[in-house]
Formats: sequence, structure tokens, C-alpha cells
Amino acid sequence: MIDLNRKDRVSFIKSQQRNPKVLTKFKPSLKDMQEGVPIYAEDSSGIKQYIKLNNIMYESALTKSNSLVSNSSILAPNYDSGWTSASLDTTYTFNHNLNSKILKAELYFRAGGSVVWNATASNIAHLFDDPTGDNTGTEVKMNSLSAVQVKTADAVIFTTIAGTKYTSGDIRLLLWKTGLID
Repeated sequence: MIDLNRKDRVSFIKSQQRNPKVLTKFKPSLKDMQEGVPIYAEDSSGIKQYIKLNNIMYESALTKSNSLVSNSSILAPNYDSGWTSASLDTTYTFNHNLNSKILKAELYFRAGGSVVWNATASNIAHLFDDPTGDNTGTEVKMNSLSAVQVKTADAVIFTTIAGTKYTSGDIRLLLWKTGLID
């Protein structure tokens, strides 16, 4: 953080009051900027903030704020596939366009009724052979920077702790950006 003396702080506050922030389409030049007055510019990559301090231009990319889910403190996902009907031995591709393979993923499963299981939390969100030899579960694969694939097993999609096996139902994929790309 830049430490401003009282004179510079007062000047900064007055300049902010006199100069409303306007969104432009062009990156400002240093000579056109006022000391301590932010300028916002939009280009193909998004919105950037530029500010001139001590005759040096600083730039930062602004990111869209995550809204809150309901009145919860949990951040809303960056991607929600919605419910998709799922059947055995099928690959589903979800195009998220989040520009990353390193995402926090939650896969949910439901089979009629009102019960929804978090397949990711149950450690069954992967394909494996269960003790009876059945190929069971789902596999979540970060296929590219813009898509995730969910593959269902050929014998059982989801098994509850009580041992109930489901061969069809609905899946829902939620994704959160981590800030990492690959």
C-alpha cells in the first residue's frame, strides 16, 4: 500500500469528488491522467482500473463479484450445469468456459424423490469395481480449459451408504474457479 501524506490524501479525496469515474473503451496514457484519480477501461479481456500515483501508472484487472446463494455465506458457483438426466455408461460434457482445468467441483446425484446426495463428498465420485465386481460410480474429468466431462459407470451410477444401488437418476455439476489455470 502506498503511504500518502496529509496533503496528498486531501488532494486525492478532492479529486475523486470533482472527477466522476467513467468507463472508457481505451487504455489511458500517463500524460492524460490526473494524480490519484482512477480511470476504468473496458477491453476484450474485461474491465481494468488505472491509477496514476507519484507519476507512475498502476493497472489492475477487475473480476466479477460472486453473489451469495440465498442468505448463505457460501459463494455461488461460477458454473451450474442444472440437473441432467443420467444413465449407465455415458459421458456427459459440460461446457463451462471458465478458462481453467483446476476447478473446485461438486457433483450431486438424485434418483426421484426429494433426496439429493453429494456424490463428491461420499468418495464415490470416481469409477471403481465394488466388492461384487460391478463397475460403480462416476468420474469427473477436467477435459479442457472450457469443458468438464462426467462419465458414469457401466453397472451402477451411485450407491448409498445403506447399499442401495442406482442405475439412473439426475446429476448436477457445480464448479468454482480457484484462480489457477493449469
